[in-house]
Amino acid sequence: MSLPVELLEMIFGYCHLGCRWHKWHDPSLSETLLDFPYSLAAVDPLWNAILLRHQKYWSRVTRAVFNVDSKTPTHIEDAKTLLRHMVQPGPGNHHGFRQFHVAIIRRSKANPDDAAEEERVRKLMDLLAPEMLHFKSILVDVHGSLSLPSVTTYFGNVAALPFFRSLKYLCDVDDSGGARQPPSCKLITEGFHESKVTSMVLDGYTFRRNDSWLRAHKMLKSLTVSHLSHSTVTDEVRGIVDVHEALKAVAFLANATGWKGNLQYLKFRDVKFASRDSMCRAFNVLMCLPRYGKLQSIVFEDADPWFLEDLTRSIFLSAGIHRDLDQPAPMELHLKCGETSREIPIHARRWRHARLVLEGYDRHHLTTSYPFDQEGFLSSELHLINCPGFTDSELETLSRVDATTQNPVFSTNLTYLKLKDCHDFTIQALKNMVSARAMVWRDGSRIAGWEKRRLNSLEVRGYGAPLSAKDKKWFRAHLKDFSWDGPVPRRSLRKLTVGSEED
Repeated sequence: MSLPVELLEMIFGYCHLGCRWHKWHDPSLSETLLDFPYSLAAVDPLWNAILLRHQKYWSRVTRAVFNVDSKTPTHIEDAKTLLRHMVQPGPGNHHGFRQFHVAIIRRSKANPDDAAEEERVRKLMDLLAPEMLHFKSILVDVHGSLSLPSVTTYFGNVAALPFFRSLKYLCDVDDSGGARQPPSCKLITEGFHESKVTSMVLDGYTFRRNDSWLRAHKMLKSLTVSHLSHSTVTDEVRGIVDVHEALKAVAFLANATGWKGNLQYLKFRDVKFASRDSMCRAFNVLMCLPRYGKLQSIVFEDADPWFLEDLTRSIFLSAGIHRDLDQPAPMELHLKCGETSREIPIHARRWRHARLVLEGYDRHHLTTSYPFDQEGFLSSELHLINCPGFTDSELETLSRVDATTQNPVFSTNLTYLKLKDCHDFTIQALKNMVSARAMVWRDGSRIAGWEKRRLNSLEVRGYGAPLSAKDKKWFRAHLKDFSWDGPVPRRSLRKLTVGSEED
C-alpha cells in the first residue's frame, strides 16, 4: 500500500526547500540532505514516480545517482528523465549552465556476480555521454572490472570538459583474466584544451591498458590504483610490459622533462603478480620518483611484503640518496592484518627510509609481523592503528638500552611513533619507553644538537582517556614533537594522512 502523497510534500518542503540556495553548496551539508530526493524515491514506487515527474524536486541536487545492481536498477527511461532535470538550471544559478557530479553505483550488493551489470553500465554511459560538459566528476562503483566503462571511449576528449576534475573507478575484483582487448586509444587533442582532472582512482585493468591516455592528464595531483596485476589474455611477459608502460606514464606525470610534474600522492592497493621478480621489474621505473617533482608520498596497501622490501631497497639505497631521518618518510607500507600481511622481512637498512603502518593486528600477528626484539629492525616511522596486540610488553622491549652506550637495543631506527585507537598499554609504560629513547641534544643546544636515531616524535590518538597536565608537560620536555589527540606540529613538513583517500 502506497504512502500518501501529502506526506511526501510535507517532508520535502520541511527538509529540502527550507535550505537556502547559497547554503546548498556548503561543505558541511550532510550527505543525507544532498541525496534527499533519492532517499524519498526509495521509500515508495509511487513517490519515485511523482518525484521524477517534477523538476522542482531536483533543482538543488548536486549529484546525479544511477543504480546498476540487479535488485534496484535505475530504468533507462527514469535515467533520461533525471538527466533532463539535472541539466536544467536551478534557482539561484544565474549563469544558466548547471554543473553536477555523477555516481553510477550499486544500491544493493546482494547479487555481486550480476551478468547484466556490464550492459547496464554501458547503456547509462551512452546516455550520459552527450551531457558530459555538465560533469564535475564521475564515480563508477561496480563488482567486476570488466563492467567499468572504457576511458578511451567515453573520456578520450576529457580535456574539452571545462568543469571535470575527478574520475573514480571502483570494483570488488579484477575479472579481466580472459578479457577482450580494450578499444584502441584515440585521443582528441585538437585546440588549446588541457585536461583539468586532478584526482583519479583506477582499477588495475584500466590502468595497465591506457598509458597513452594517462599521460594526457598533466594536472593530476592524486592517483590511486587498485587490484593491480599483470593478468592478460596473452602471456605474463605482455602483462608485465603493460604495467611497466603504465608506470612510465606515472613517472612522466610526476617528473616530466621540461616542467615540474603535479602528481603529489600515489597509492597502490592490492598489488598481485605471479612472481616477485616480475613485480620489481615493472615497478623499477619508480626508483627516482621520491627525489623529483612534487611527489610527497607513495603508499602501498595490501601488497606483497617481499616485493616491497626489494622495491624499497632499489629506491632508497641507490647511489646519492641520503634522507634525513628527521623528515617524514616518502614511502609508506600500509598492511592490514590478514593472511597475506603477517610476515615482513627483517632487513633494517632496506626499510629505514619507509613508513610502516600496521592496522588491526592482535598480539600474535603483531609479534610475528613486527618482532620488537630484533636489533635494528625496520623503519624510522611506525604507525599502529587499532592494534590490541600493542601492550606494555612491547613498550618494555622498546625501552631496553645498551648498558655501555645507552642507545636503544631494538628498533634502533625508530624516530617517529604514532598510536591510533590503541588502548591496551599504560601511560607509565609509555613514559618509560620515551625516557629510554627520547631525543637528546649536545652542548646545551636544543635545536642544532638533536641526536639522530632516537625517538623524535610521538602522536597518540583515540587512547580513550585524557592526559594530565603534569604528564603533558613531561612528554613535551622529553620529545621534540608530541601530541595527545591533537595535531603534531610538523612545521614546513608535508605528510600524507594515513588511511585518507582522494577517492
